This record gives sequence, C-alpha cells and structure tokens, in this order.
Amino acid sequence: MLERLNDAVDYVHEIVKDEGPFDAVFGFSEGASVAAAYLQAYSSEMQDNLVIAFAVFVCAAVVPPGLTSKNDEEEATLGPLLVSRGLAVPSVHIIGMKDLCFPQSEELLKSCKGNGSNTDAALRCSQPGFVQSVYFLGGHEVPIYPAAVGEMRIVIENAARVAFSSR
Repeated sequence: MLERLNDAVDYVHEIVKDEGPFDAVFGFSEGASVAAAYLQAYSSEMQDNLVIAFAVFVCAAVVPPGLTSKNDEEEATLGPLLVSRGLAVPSVHIIGMKDLCFPQSEELLKSCKGNGSNTDAALRCSQPGFVQSVYFLGGHEVPIYPAAVGEMRIVIENAARVAFSSR
C-alpha cells in the first residue's frame, strides 16, 4: 500500500510540474490523503514556487474502513507519512459526522495543524484561517446540502484569501 501511495504522489508531482501552477488541490477520500502526502513530500517546492496555493480535503481516508493491511508496518507508517509537521499551504477540511472515515479526517486535520511541532510549517499553521474545517451531518460524500455548501464556500474563499495574500 505504501508503494502505491508513493506512486500516486509521484504521478501527482508529474502533473503539477507539467501543468501547474494551480490555485488549489481538491481531494476526496483516498484522494485527500494522496494530496496531503504530495503537499508534505514537496513542501519546500510549495513555498519556493507556489505551485499549489491551498488544499481542500473532503472525507479524508488513509485506508478504507474494513480493509486491513497484510503488513502492519506499512499501515503504521502511512499515517505519519501523510502529514506530521503541518503543511506549507492553507488547508480546508470538510468532514462528515457520519463518515466511517471520520477518525481519519480528524487525524489529518490535527496533523495539518502541526501537532505542536516547532517547524516553520507548523508555526504558519497557527495563523488565523490557515487551517479551517467544516463538519456536516452526512457520511462519506461530498456534501450537496445548501447549508453545508454555503459553509464550504465561505471557508474555501477564506483559504484562497489567506493563500493569495501571502503572494
């Protein structure tokens, strides 16, 4: 599984290199985890070149619930690999309260806040509006309810303001 995640991160990097820069990256479910892993792996490039200005993670899933890894070491490594020191770009976390992946979304949110680390990225994460979240009543889905969509619009616009104010 770890090898497939690394392959996905490398694939995203090639697309960003060839077709970027992008205003944002949007990841749903395992795509949110790939996006977070990409942003972590290439954090210095994000700061230097601003190839992605901010991130939106919806119902992040590291490993789909109910699936177990045959290799416990890979499973244990996957979580810390994604984000352990905060991200170099502002992030928005859309989290379904009834999502089976709720704990994983919460863990990614906590990790993006820097987990109390003293890295530059973690210190940036403590700035107002750098890491934002919206909780909605649904499950593992992109919310379509007007109230949730309205909240998402507001926090995504705020993240864009934070991202572009530093350019």
